[in-house]
Amino acid sequence: MTILAYFNRLMILRSLFLFTLCGCLISCSEPESDDPIVADGGLERMVESPQSQQTTLDICAITWMPFSYTVADKPTGIMVELAEDIARNLGYQARFHFMSPQRCYSETQQGHMHLSLFISPLALARQGSQLRAIEPSVQNQMPVLVVKQHSHLQSYSSLGELSGKKIAAMRGNSFMLNNLGAGPEWIPVNQLDYLWQLLMSERVDATLGDFHSWVMLTPEQQHTVRFTLPPMIIEPIYWAGHQNKPQLLQQFSRELTHRLSNGEVDRFYQRHLGKSFTELQQMIESNQYEYPIPMKKLPQGI
Repeated sequence: MTILAYFNRLMILRSLFLFTLCGCLISCSEPESDDPIVADGGLERMVESPQSQQTTLDICAITWMPFSYTVADKPTGIMVELAEDIARNLGYQARFHFMSPQRCYSETQQGHMHLSLFISPLALARQGSQLRAIEPSVQNQMPVLVVKQHSHLQSYSSLGELSGKKIAAMRGNSFMLNNLGAGPEWIPVNQLDYLWQLLMSERVDATLGDFHSWVMLTPEQQHTVRFTLPPMIIEPIYWAGHQNKPQLLQQFSRELTHRLSNGEVDRFYQRHLGKSFTELQQMIESNQYEYPIPMKKLPQGI
């Protein structure tokens, strides 16, 4: 072998080694990103459908059964399926990011999310908010006190009567934030499961749950707790996006209005809650709340 041939062979081997080394570094190193959604590991679960040629629509949500949750890592729920249906009709592929309410607001506010499925009027009115609601609202927050079945706290007429009582609520709940000095000792928590653990272990007198939150209770707990009705307040919950995306917001608003008028929203509610959106609205208008709503079997893999 001539010196030139040996040199050429050596250069080829060197190139192959460097190519292999670079490939290993790319595949084995942790991704670097300025995007807080990527960089902030562990605080978010992203669930998406199989890849397609459609434009991806990033939507943030919180775990709030029956509106949005996951079963075996697949997103489902009333608002998830409704948003997926609208996105598909508009030519988008929905990708859901599950995170805390505060972070969901922040990510949408900064434009990292195209849409948020759960924004309260309080959050929309926050000073400096860049968010714009999608009209109309197709969900209401209906906070009620959930107590142990034999609790002495069976009824009340005002929050002042609850002075000294410990009431646990999800951190960021707008009703709790609006009434921090109104009597009860509020205990903010981050997880729904922990909310019920506090109640069942009697470390709190009551929890602040939604009228629909019965689906988070196991059949066993159904017989040991009760809801104090009527709801404390009825507040619309909006879908919202950054105000620099007016066309997208208008498209979703138009599609939501259409599905309300043709009864499609009722179909999503009926499948996941066992009661239609129209029936819930009639409860609100008449101030007559049927409870318990017929118990649906909890899906496996939650």
